[in-house]
Amino acid sequence: MLASGYGDCKDKATLLNAMLREVGVDSYYLLINDDRDFLAPDFPSPLGFNHVILAIRLPREALAQGTYPVLPHEKLGPLLLFDPTDSSTPLGFLPPSLQSNYGLLVTDAGGELVKLPLSPPSTNRLTRTATLSLDKSGNLKGTVQEVRTGPAAVALRERLLNLPNNQRQKVFQNLLADLLDGAVLTSAEVSGLMVFDGSLTLTYGLSVLAYAQHSGEIFLFRSCALGQKSSDLLEGKPRKQPIAFAYATLENDAFDISLPDEYAIDEMPQTVKYEYPFASYKGETHVEGHVLHYKRTYELRDVRIPVERLPDLKKFFREIADDERAYTILKAPASAAAK
Repeated sequence: MLASGYGDCKDKATLLNAMLREVGVDSYYLLINDDRDFLAPDFPSPLGFNHVILAIRLPREALAQGTYPVLPHEKLGPLLLFDPTDSSTPLGFLPPSLQSNYGLLVTDAGGELVKLPLSPPSTNRLTRTATLSLDKSGNLKGTVQEVRTGPAAVALRERLLNLPNNQRQKVFQNLLADLLDGAVLTSAEVSGLMVFDGSLTLTYGLSVLAYAQHSGEIFLFRSCALGQKSSDLLEGKPRKQPIAFAYATLENDAFDISLPDEYAIDEMPQTVKYEYPFASYKGETHVEGHVLHYKRTYELRDVRIPVERLPDLKKFFREIADDERAYTILKAPASAAAK
């Protein structure tokens, strides 16, 4: 591989295994399938494996606690799992499709089927902060900053790096279109693009005409201005198979919306909090002066939702949708309305 400059997963795992051995670190092949639910644990056929990664032996006291993908092993001690083929996922992280997956650990003692850990939500974060203003015509404008870690950063980083600079703005525009209908991108920049083991930060400006609905003295608009955590995935025919998500995640939104001086708050959404074994959600709105503050937290803790839990997941998505659609109502004072 060193001579040719290229190789597949077996080559890269073998090369890293040899390099680690030279510095006195043991590592072991871990055969796996890059489709999380392809391999049946009760019948792990050799034909079910299509990928190889490494399990790197660590000192027993190392990484006993933390968020790294470490597999505790009774005889070998802690094993740090690493995919040397995935150039976008640094040491200390594991690609989403390999998490909560089954793999065959190959040691001198033979093969052993093991379950790989699921990285906690805190390693896969998306934090979105927006400073927005609503004018008396109902138009919305402002700036947004997103900080991404884990798979949310990896996927977007790959998209941006695969494009020349003059085409990256299209990625921002498509991203914004998914967050808010009718939004126009006014500026965009990115930092941390080449820091593969760090966060990816996006900063962009937006404007939306007629974001608030105007009816006489009343304005109506959604406090949850950007993004959607709800889903209509379960609104069709009843499913007979479990739901599988890509990865566990922790997502936070904080939107500050400056309101027109001519209007005062008449109604606003109530604080909501929903807790399930697999996920949680909290949304809250409050006002200080002429600024409305909306915050929410969404946490997905498990990637597999069994069939018997699907009614709960359906209810959870509906509850989130209700919060996302909830309106803040502004009303003009009598003196302003008479002008």
